[in-house]
Amino acid sequence: MPLNGSSTQGFRNPDILDIASFLEPVLSDAARRRCYDEELLLRCKFQCRRSERRQRRKPCQKQFVEKLAETLQSMSAQCRREVILQRLGSQQRAELEAHLRQSQEVVKHSEPSQGGICRSQSAGITYGYYSRVFVNGFGLLGKVRRDIDTVVSDHIFLQKVCDGIRKYDGGEAPFIAHVHAAIADACRELGVSENIIAAVQVFTNYHHFLGTSNLKLRFSTVEGGISAWEELQKVKSPPLFRGQGVTKAYSPQAALEQWQRIKEVYFRLGAGLGFQRQKLEAQIARLEEAHKPARLQRECLLWRRLKRTSEKASQGPTADKVLLRRLERLLATRRQLGEEKGAASQRQSSCRRKHQPTKCKVVGRR
Repeated sequence: MPLNGSSTQGFRNPDILDIASFLEPVLSDAARRRCYDEELLLRCKFQCRRSERRQRRKPCQKQFVEKLAETLQSMSAQCRREVILQRLGSQQRAELEAHLRQSQEVVKHSEPSQGGICRSQSAGITYGYYSRVFVNGFGLLGKVRRDIDTVVSDHIFLQKVCDGIRKYDGGEAPFIAHVHAAIADACRELGVSENIIAAVQVFTNYHHFLGTSNLKLRFSTVEGGISAWEELQKVKSPPLFRGQGVTKAYSPQAALEQWQRIKEVYFRLGAGLGFQRQKLEAQIARLEEAHKPARLQRECLLWRRLKRTSEKASQGPTADKVLLRRLERLLATRRQLGEEKGAASQRQSSCRRKHQPTKCKVVGRR
């Protein structure tokens, strides 16, 4: 019903009168109002449908990739290779690779990488500079000096020693002999003395229980640091974890026992340096509690993986046939969803062309 002068007689507020007078020429024109209503209705419908499609598409695609990855992981290695190369398209392989990269727990090696030249300061007062390098959980710290040029020379020397230590492959020669040989080679090459090294830091980590946190100890002599490093390496054998997976020696009980041995060595070495055992235990307890949710989740994942491996070994080729039938049903469902998506897109485009709002000429009021 068009607005006229009589429709605003009951209003006393001047703002309401201004709004009514502004809307009166727009709503009075029947053609313009009809086009405006149709355009608004179509816009709302398209926006609602688009948001619904986005909400439906993400769970469906995510569920498909998750089921596909789970099915492939349950297959034998040869069957899985054939399926990936012959039955999956390039887009499906890309989606699978992206899902696996996202789902993998990023295990950051906790070895400190912030080597270089550092500032020695306390309470905002700078006392000098020193250099430090790290390799395989073994760190070398230079002396604190005020001359920055001397600190740069110290860092070059420590880096040479670090490169020599990195070549250690665990052969017949002990680690302490290899470190002393690397120091001697660096001294002979650069023409400096060994008194550049002021302290040694030993870092240890057990990602399964601590995450990316480190346990570190500082020794005033190279021999003391090497001895501590060797003790910590001994209690870490046999290795239970390799990359994102585990070795044949892994079991939850074996991991717990190995972690207990590492903690006992750490407590003993810390007590030798003057630290109180209670404080060290409280520190490790806080780190364990912070990483506990991620550890339990990873243990469940490892348990399911080991269970699938044992089931595949017991069932043999019969399991691959069942998994292939499951894979075919999964791919057929994905193709059906893709066809429905294409048909819906065509219907929407045709509907958009059919109901394209026309521009109406507005006749002004006389």
